[in-house]
Amino acid sequence: VALAGAALPGADLRARADARDLVAEPVRVRDATSPLARVAGLLAEPDRPLAVVTGDRVTRLRAATLPVFDGERWSTAATATRAGRTLPAGPAGEPPRTRSQTVAVQVQDPAALAFLPSPGRPARVSVSGLGVVDDTGDVVVPDDRDVPAAYEVTGVEADLTAVSLPSATAVRTDPLAVPTDLATAATERMTGATDIARLGALRDALAVGRTSSPQDVVGGSGVFAVRRLLEEQQGSSEQYASAFAVLAGSQGYATRLVVGYAVPEDGRVRSGDVQVWPEVRFARLGWLPFSPTPDDGSAVADSPASAPEEAVRRAVEEAARDAEQPPAPPTAPPVPGPPAAAPPVAPADPGGSALPAVLAAAAALLVLAVLAVPVLAARRRRRRRTRRSPAERVLGAWADVVAQLRAAGVPVTPASTTGDLRAAAPAAAAPHVDALGRLADRVAWSPQPVDEPAAAAAWERSDAVRAALAEGVPAWRRALRALDPRALLPSPRRA
Repeated sequence: VALAGAALPGADLRARADARDLVAEPVRVRDATSPLARVAGLLAEPDRPLAVVTGDRVTRLRAATLPVFDGERWSTAATATRAGRTLPAGPAGEPPRTRSQTVAVQVQDPAALAFLPSPGRPARVSVSGLGVVDDTGDVVVPDDRDVPAAYEVTGVEADLTAVSLPSATAVRTDPLAVPTDLATAATERMTGATDIARLGALRDALAVGRTSSPQDVVGGSGVFAVRRLLEEQQGSSEQYASAFAVLAGSQGYATRLVVGYAVPEDGRVRSGDVQVWPEVRFARLGWLPFSPTPDDGSAVADSPASAPEEAVRRAVEEAARDAEQPPAPPTAPPVPGPPAAAPPVAPADPGGSALPAVLAAAAALLVLAVLAVPVLAARRRRRRRTRRSPAERVLGAWADVVAQLRAAGVPVTPASTTGDLRAAAPAAAAPHVDALGRLADRVAWSPQPVDEPAAAAAWERSDAVRAALAEGVPAWRRALRALDPRALLPSPRRA
């Protein structure tokens, strides 16, 4: 009877096991837009409030990790799964020692934060039911949840205080498939006896003597954007980080990009605080950050480095110092010789005769610098005209037209768009400027490729603009245009 009763409807039965409980539930990100694709838009409006951060003092928050490069863009690879409040740890034993930091984040712009910022790899979050990417620890907002108005998160990062970084070994993998010219550029720049020395040399080659102008450049992180950065020596942290990761990756280093935010002292994070930086994987240490972006003088650039970033910087400097020290010469017994005679003392020159020579040398240098302008401009024009792909040649033709308009007196600022320049072009050149500007916009923003005839037509337009701007202009004025150093300035961003 007892057995029969157990089978009656309404009896207290044990819950049935469900195989789905043994598998982590995958989730879709609320906003599928790549965090990297948002960087240029955030930098274009640098004062938008994003979040207020309180708690432990942190200098930088990471939001999204992008380990996959296909030649055109960096992207995430793994899928996210439903998470509780305690998040999965990284690979066992990597890094061996960590330090944790906890912050509270009050979200002010939910549309910009589909990936929730955290200090280091997230270990615990106060809101359950979000998504987590196991490989990287990134916390995402699923499409069935709203971005939390506030949350508390604890993150961990490598504690490198007891680690000898100059002798650390980087993880090697299959080299990234990149064009030959970029692989050659990497080989030329990555010199040194150790991994830290080679990566530090690449960082310095990108950062020293270049310009970071985050609000004046078009977004992009593919091969074309890297090549443009190497040629024009100007870009945002997105281009500098990608250039470092692509070039180092072409030499077999395991690299990836991270999108995050600098945290000002007042904790108020704005859209202009967005940053992109590269990371390289090291054996038993995990992923370490590098900073190839030049200092642009902004508050973001002046913000203190994170602890791992500072440790890497010191290791790079130590490796550079070691490389500069020449080997000690072999010791030999001193050979006695006659006492050295005292050097003759030149009479003082009361007339100050060195000043004219200094002024003459300065004047000569100034003349040489001015005369070098047309030579450098011609070289840049030839290089733009012979770029590899039709799309690059079209954009090179537009950049050449911008330089011509600037030399002709058309106002060109970093904020000038193709539409602004088409409207401001002199009447004789306006039809050609308009047609080429529209073609450049199509190349920059449309997924449709351009062919060889389009590239040839672009340079025909550029030549026509040059002829139209020179028509009726006296020879002496044309000579002044050729010597104008503004022709060497980079082109403004397109919009």
